[in-house]
Amino acid sequence: MPFRPNLFNNWPRYELLVAEAYRAFVDKVIACKKLGLKILGSLAYLKLARDFQPYTCYPTLVPRVLPNGELIYPCRPIERSGTAQGGRPCNLTRVDSWAEAMRLAVDKFGPPPQTCFSCFQQCYAEPSLMQAQPVSFLREMVMFSASRQAKLHIFAPG
Repeated sequence: MPFRPNLFNNWPRYELLVAEAYRAFVDKVIACKKLGLKILGSLAYLKLARDFQPYTCYPTLVPRVLPNGELIYPCRPIERSGTAQGGRPCNLTRVDSWAEAMRLAVDKFGPPPQTCFSCFQQCYAEPSLMQAQPVSFLREMVMFSASRQAKLHIFAPG
């Protein structure tokens, strides 16, 4: 079962921020995962989706590339916001290396953010949480047989 909070313009809906019923629901989802039910999302992500706390973000860990080769930098939510912090710095078919693409991106938009306060999209949060909390991810692989049997390429959210 997949799970993610309902967002509006990449921010959690206010109703979710203040609803005890939402927190209780996510606690039930966490309890189901701990019982071994197949819940898409790590415990770290589910807790993040419950508490809406800022987290260490690595948006370029899983780069987004459009079908025509355009690089989305640093992430889709910032690119879509239309601010000066993100966009489409280059087409990967027209650069010689990943290093050149990243240099162009950083030169144009600055370094990627180190902390996310709003997105909570699983496709960005999960890899960032795995990078920032590797022991938590490994513990989950040991604790839950469903996690050990999962094929990550099948469950690629986002």
